[in-house]
Amino acid sequence: MKFPLIKGKKSYWAPFCAGKKCKICGQKDNSSNKFIALMGGALKGNSKNAEMSSDLIGFLDLTLHNHDYKGRGGYIQIVDSSANGQFDLYFCSTKCLRKFFNLLVDEFEKGINNETKSAT
Repeated sequence: MKFPLIKGKKSYWAPFCAGKKCKICGQKDNSSNKFIALMGGALKGNSKNAEMSSDLIGFLDLTLHNHDYKGRGGYIQIVDSSANGQFDLYFCSTKCLRKFFNLLVDEFEKGINNETKSAT
């Protein structure tokens, strides 16, 4: 999987398309228009009157927080500077969502392990 999944003007990522297999779980899309959405971002204003704004950019990172850690292997940028501070990651099922998170953590661990090996 290539990261970041979302960058710049794009505000969503969908690994499946009508009639094609999902790039995450391999399931063929059933065209039911039902899917799982993991959404994030920021709104400008207050809790009673908030709105999207072009002043905002969205991000989602997974990082190893360790004050003694010198490398960048424990870091994955999932969303980089999404427009209006908003983003959606779409999944065809909960099975697909689980597989995505497993793949993400595997990739994250690989980065940590590679960084640890190169430091010794």
